[in-house]
Amino acid sequence: MAFGLGPSIPGSAPAEESHVSSAAVVPEVRKKRRGWHVFFALLAITYAIFIILITRPKKAAVIRNFRECADYGYPVTETFPETCSVPGGATYKADEAAATAGVTKLNLQTTILVDASNGAPDHLAKVIKTQADWVAYWAKAHAHLTPTPPILAVDFTKSMVAAIQLGSEPTDGFHIKISDVYEVTKEVVIQARKTIPGQGCVLPPRPTSPYEIVYFARTEKPTVFDIQTSQSSACATSDPGPGVGKY
Repeated sequence: MAFGLGPSIPGSAPAEESHVSSAAVVPEVRKKRRGWHVFFALLAITYAIFIILITRPKKAAVIRNFRECADYGYPVTETFPETCSVPGGATYKADEAAATAGVTKLNLQTTILVDASNGAPDHLAKVIKTQADWVAYWAKAHAHLTPTPPILAVDFTKSMVAAIQLGSEPTDGFHIKISDVYEVTKEVVIQARKTIPGQGCVLPPRPTSPYEIVYFARTEKPTVFDIQTSQSSACATSDPGPGVGKY
């Protein structure tokens, strides 16, 4: 039995399948990709600006004193008073009067044990507080001498020792002098002055190794060295000479 289609409705269009044209999808995809491209471009620009800002060199600053040097971030020493050095430039010292304002400064009497120019070739600034360390230091500091000078007696229950060695120098005219030892609130400061030959001095070559050893009243506070350098006003030798000292 055959079935036929029903009568068609006059004016009706034939049925069509519903689908999204690919021509309409492509612009939308391109729009989204363009948005991501803009985002990553802005991100890259922001990152580049950040790198430039953190790596660009500081503008040259006019440094006139210790405070400006320290505030600019240049290295500050732990000496007393503190010093700040501009790389390739000047060194500024903190105002000692300001640094010690309201601080009791107690000068400690020092006694020279050795002041000579024939010490060990090592550069050294050392504080010694025990007999064992004293024996070890004395042996090392004088190992190059024959005979070794007898060790000097120090009562480490009441005293402590400070030693400064300049190391090997090419001529006479170099000297080290511990000029002052004083106690402040938090530490003991050992001040010393290194003297070098005057400008233009021509001295005969004679290797020297100036050093000085002193002792002073014992304290348990930490110690710092403040060693300044100055030129001799004359070309004469300023050290006691080889083998001279209070042995």
